[in-house]
Amino acid sequence: MMDDRAQAVNIGNPNEITISYFAREVIMFVGTRQKLVFKKLLVSDPPQRHPDFSKADSIFDWEPKFLRDEGLNRTCELLQSLIEERLYRKERRNFSQYTKYNSFS
Repeated sequence: MMDDRAQAVNIGNPNEITISYFAREVIMFVGTRQKLVFKKLLVSDPPQRHPDFSKADSIFDWEPKFLRDEGLNRTCELLQSLIEERLYRKERRNFSQYTKYNSFS
């Protein structure tokens, strides 16, 4: 994110899984009763995802450091702590100075 290059770089986990499997993992980690909803794929949506990390490695010297389940667990713990911290904050940002068409006036 902090780099000035305008190019996509894949990061994630090299073990290929389906989005359905990943969604079930998220549901399990979060502990929700959420149900999966399946919709027709968009034409531009790839039927198979297998990230190539070679660009991330060559540009940023980056490679995954955790297995997917450990990373998912850490992410859930972090997000839950942020939700608790921010959910009950009293101050709110004031956006009243902005209007829907502000950029056209």
